[in-house]
This record gives sequence, structure tokens and C-alpha cells, in this order.
Amino acid sequence: STLLRALSGRLSEQDKQAGTIALNGRPMLESYQGWRRMCPYVGPSDADHAPVLTVQETFEFARRCTAKDGTSNEDIKKDVHNMMVSLGLDHVADTVVGDENLRGI
Repeated sequence: STLLRALSGRLSEQDKQAGTIALNGRPMLESYQGWRRMCPYVGPSDADHAPVLTVQETFEFARRCTAKDGTSNEDIKKDVHNMMVSLGLDHVADTVVGDENLRGI
């Protein structure tokens, strides 16, 4: 969680970061909007998490939350597919995420 918060620029006052995070060789602060478009982050709190959604639906929800107005459904689905392939999650796309009460990934 701390790594994801650091990558998304959401470190709390309690978190410590040493060093520099770079995107394509540019420090994150210089390319922050590019970073957010490339790697959106939706927090893991129970209020944000819907255990009955599939992995693909969860990524699509997160992508829709960060999409610019007018982004087509086709573009969102393509982005989600590419991200799941990059993360090696395409084989579980139709599996529910789950939680402590519902078995999932």
C-alpha cells in the first residue's frame, strides 16, 4: 500500500520516502499528470472496494474515474485490457475480486 501511495503521490504525513520516483527519466513532480493518466490508483479502503465486481470491472471502474470527458468505452476497455496484460492479470479478468466473505482472487 505504501508503494502504491508513493507512486500515486498520496503519501501521508506518517509515510517516509527517500530517493526520487521518475517516469520516463523525469522526476514524478515534473510529470505528475502523465503519471496519473498512465497508472491510476483507487484506494483499497472498504468504501472504495466492491468485492462482487470482477477484476476487469474493477479496473474499468478505476479507469472511468480517471478518464477525461468524452473518453469512449472502447478506449477504456482497450486501456484496461493492456493494463491487465502488463500486470499478468488477463487470465483472471472474469474472476470476482472478493473479500473476507466472498471468495475471489
